[in-house]
Amino acid sequence: KGYPDVVLGFWVGIPLDFGIWPALKETERCIKDLGSFGVFVTGMAGIAANDKTWWPFYEMCQDAKVPIKITVGATAGGAGQGGGMGIRLSTETPIPNVDDVAAAFPGLTIVGHHYPWPFIDEMTAVMIHKDNVYCEVHGWRPKYHHETFKRELNTRVKNKIMFGSDYPFFQYQTLFDDWDAAGHKPEVLENVYINTARKVLGLDK
Repeated sequence: KGYPDVVLGFWVGIPLDFGIWPALKETERCIKDLGSFGVFVTGMAGIAANDKTWWPFYEMCQDAKVPIKITVGATAGGAGQGGGMGIRLSTETPIPNVDDVAAAFPGLTIVGHHYPWPFIDEMTAVMIHKDNVYCEVHGWRPKYHHETFKRELNTRVKNKIMFGSDYPFFQYQTLFDDWDAAGHKPEVLENVYINTARKVLGLDK
């Protein structure tokens, strides 16, 4: 509240061991009373995004007209550790996890959370097929983005990708320099930096 020109909102991450009803009430409080965006769902919690456990949260966010975020792609969490700390990458696949949710809740805006490697083609397919799905691409420096991703960003999903940082692991200027050097069209970069976020987060209203 003290810096509304910098902090535009926050996402609700609720431990499900609260119990579903208390978790729903807290989510509702955050959205209605605190001005939050919707829920942040991660397979790292051990429950995939397309599990029916999450359905009441999606219904609430759809009714409230706030977006949700679902993690996609290989995560740095557990990377290089024995057994990956028990984190299963199958919970981070856009198909079926994001796709199932988008199909079941067509009025819900869904943001894939993370650069979606190694599921770039899957994420692209879901964004093209489902009008209510987008992706923000924190976690990777743009200089390492794959050629398939760059091609699709400049063409079929140019209105679907949002800037993400992973600050302080990556400094903002480093990321801006990478994006500027990647050879994207100016109008695509404008979408990445601001236009898509304005649409997804309702900042033009």
